[in-house]
Amino acid sequence: MEHYLGVAKELGIAADELGAAQSIVMAVSAGRVRAQFKEVRGFVTRGLASRGFIPATAADATMAVFVRYGIGAPQVTAIASSSPVTGWIPGTTTTTQGTITGAAGSAVYGATSTTTGSYGVVGTQTTTSTETSYTRWLMLNGVDVGQFRRNGSLVEIWRTGVVSDGYSGDLRRVLPVLVAQAMPYVGRPTSRGERSMLFENDKRVKALRAP
Repeated sequence: MEHYLGVAKELGIAADELGAAQSIVMAVSAGRVRAQFKEVRGFVTRGLASRGFIPATAADATMAVFVRYGIGAPQVTAIASSSPVTGWIPGTTTTTQGTITGAAGSAVYGATSTTTGSYGVVGTQTTTSTETSYTRWLMLNGVDVGQFRRNGSLVEIWRTGVVSDGYSGDLRRVLPVLVAQAMPYVGRPTSRGERSMLFENDKRVKALRAP
């Protein structure tokens, strides 16, 4: 997970001013399917409520939160692996012959040795497979509604983004995980990306899925 923030500092907005703007209204700026965005709006609303934000109407809101999300094209990676092949290794028979020559004359000798068969590694086998991964992302932007009402300008107060790589191409399945990852960083200034791991069965994800 990577997190991007710092707009509030660049705009000169103090931490206490961020804390005062706790009334929000959700606004959509991406998403093709209305039903899907309705789900995402629920995830984000419940997540922001856990951070102290209060849902409001457009007339009463002091902050608007814009939500964007998406998924990249599938990335296919080829994987080759080798494994040992076992089988029966037959026994061997070795015969040794020679001639011994001495003062009394010469003699022929011979000897035979035999090894028994056994199971063991007789070779290797190479197999190939593919893995498909996806880049999933979520971006939340907090905008000053009061400033928009005064002069029509969009002043961004904070921005939080999450990028995730994984094997699931089901964006609806992944979105509550992305939202849960983003919540600890909403409105929190930071100058660098951070990495973390979160699983679907985490209680924070389950809380967002709850109706």
